[in-house]
Amino acid sequence: MTLSACLIALIGPVYGQMTIHVINVGQGNSVLVQGPPVNGVRKTILFDGGKEERSNELTGYLRRIGYDPTVTTFDFMVVSHKDEDHYGGFIPLLNAGYDVDVYYHNSHSKKRGYDDLIDLVDAKTRNKYVMQPGYELDLGGGAKATCVISDGKIIGGESEANLSENDRSIGLLFEYKGFEFFSAGDLGGGDNAAETRCTNRSTTQKDLETPLVNALVRQRVIERDKGIEVLHVSHHGSESSTNSTFMNIMSPQLAVISVGQNQGWNYEHPRYDVVDRVLMSSVSCIDVEPALVLQTEEGRESGKTSFSGFAVGDITIDVYGDGSYRITSTGDFLGGSDESRRAGLPLTLKIDE
Repeated sequence: MTLSACLIALIGPVYGQMTIHVINVGQGNSVLVQGPPVNGVRKTILFDGGKEERSNELTGYLRRIGYDPTVTTFDFMVVSHKDEDHYGGFIPLLNAGYDVDVYYHNSHSKKRGYDDLIDLVDAKTRNKYVMQPGYELDLGGGAKATCVISDGKIIGGESEANLSENDRSIGLLFEYKGFEFFSAGDLGGGDNAAETRCTNRSTTQKDLETPLVNALVRQRVIERDKGIEVLHVSHHGSESSTNSTFMNIMSPQLAVISVGQNQGWNYEHPRYDVVDRVLMSSVSCIDVEPALVLQTEEGRESGKTSFSGFAVGDITIDVYGDGSYRITSTGDFLGGSDESRRAGLPLTLKIDE
């Protein structure tokens, strides 16, 4: 289905929506998901918290949408893996007074910095667990988040060993009324000779994406001919992730990238080879429609960085019970000009059921 064929009339909020916030925390990841209102209450998942140095963006955003640290307890907090740009922001968040009911991680081994977060979590909750594939988090009203990969273990039983911390990332599939949103920290897609010839991607990370996406189809978690609505692109648009097999099966309508304006000199995220070749379907090994690419910031100015996606700041996705979802943005980020209008936002798309 082409993007233009998915466009439908803009609509206002309706009772029963799930909302996804991709929060701009610079070079890091942070996602807040609110389940549908049930008796006036929405369950919440915070998935990653960005860097500690950008925690003001996270706590400031949460305050702006109504989460007061003196009274707020998040139902679930999940850290995809133990890289500081994914867990660091949770340290000042918990110190500010926010509480958490249940905390999930990919397994705990001693690591400087991350232990500070664990100490805070232990002070806030006794409910601390290693996330396992197949775990389902109930968000109420028919919405749920399913763990499909964690620590190299894939839903359905496959597993990979001797992994980097990135490839140990937790992957969550959020679902509501036929809508699907996938996010997986810094999970890798590997490379091979054919892949390199087609997409020019190059990485030392293992290929977890191919066995994962094949398992999702085999386990009937997703349908091969329909894919998903929204892909939160792994590893900030690095070449390590989003291989051609993964893209062809996931076939997202929308791809969102959490990326920083002020990032390390060697990152150069998001990469041209991922955005322009894979996500925008400009090479022969990609046989699905191009995705609309939105990113939280513009990225680093260099020859390897793509500037084809639209920089729009914080991204909000409201999912309705009528077969549609609506994308909006704040336009709030450090560098460049807001491209929300050029991206056609606010935009309402149809769920591919």
